[in-house]
Amino acid sequence: GPTLFMLSFYVDSLGVLATNFLRMSLYTDPITKSGFPQDWTVFYWAWWAAWAMYFGLFVARISKGRTIRNVVLNMMVVTTIGCSLFFLVFGGYAVDLLLNQGIAIDKTMAEGGPGAMITQVLNTLPFTGIVIPYFLFVMLIFQATTIDSNAYIISMISSKEIRNDQESPRWTRLFWCALLAVIGVAIMMVGGLPVVQLSSVATSVPIIFIIIILGLSLRKWLKEDFGQETKEQVVDYPEED
Repeated sequence: GPTLFMLSFYVDSLGVLATNFLRMSLYTDPITKSGFPQDWTVFYWAWWAAWAMYFGLFVARISKGRTIRNVVLNMMVVTTIGCSLFFLVFGGYAVDLLLNQGIAIDKTMAEGGPGAMITQVLNTLPFTGIVIPYFLFVMLIFQATTIDSNAYIISMISSKEIRNDQESPRWTRLFWCALLAVIGVAIMMVGGLPVVQLSSVATSVPIIFIIIILGLSLRKWLKEDFGQETKEQVVDYPEED
């Protein structure tokens, strides 16, 4: 593939991001009113806010025995590197197809949507008969693990008298898995991506205030329990039965 172009494009993109981060973060496009910041920047910020509580609880659940610093650094550094590598490869390759190979993926995107454009990009790769099924398999695994992790946390929250070392009943996880899948399919059938964007923004607004309260509560809790202790004492803090 166009390795040199993808690397050069990636480095240039990092420079553009570093230079314009503040401007792009506050960009609302009041003059031309293209709707881009509302449909993308605001949507994805709202999307992350809506997922933050569930994902945070899930990470805390599977990170027992690790320090808060390790968890935060791993989540911020490792996930950022993973996302960057994905955009380096697929984003750079798609831009090369558009600019250097003469393949009008922008027209496909406008006429057929993201699914058609992704299929067109994948069809340009060698071993298409293997790549496309593998891509669909990875998407299925991602969707299944996403629903399963969320159902796991919701079932823990909705179950009474569950201790830290106990699991919620299996039937509750199956119930929430089915319900989340049905809700997702129903939203896509009703209005597609615009409805998903609207629902994400609508649900994220109250969650943002809850996240702020949880952050302040966590700081207060840590200060009360460990504020007078050294690092060594905190690391060796005994677990409660």
